[in-house]
Amino acid sequence: MAGSANHDQRERDRGPVSTQPDMQWGLLWFDDNSKLPLSARVEKAVRRYREKFGRSPNLCYVNPVTLSEVQDMPAHVKIIGLASVQPNHFWIGVRSSYSALT
Repeated sequence: MAGSANHDQRERDRGPVSTQPDMQWGLLWFDDNSKLPLSARVEKAVRRYREKFGRSPNLCYVNPVTLSEVQDMPAHVKIIGLASVQPNHFWIGVRSSYSALT
């Protein structure tokens, strides 16, 4: 039970962490500009996704370490930690199943 409490606290502090992605494909965006807040880096990835695919993404996977930077994140994009995403990379796209992440 203690492990569950630690996971719940981590999710409240930094955002959710996933072991299984809920996205079939997406845009992998690299941005290592540490001078920009994470929210600005995500917004750059969102803009590029819209330009390339003509629709808005609603999901972005980042390395779990990156979640420590989460502050004022865009409400229209769910940010989730995924260990297989390298630091400074943003895997952005559209959820496969909406209800799995709400």
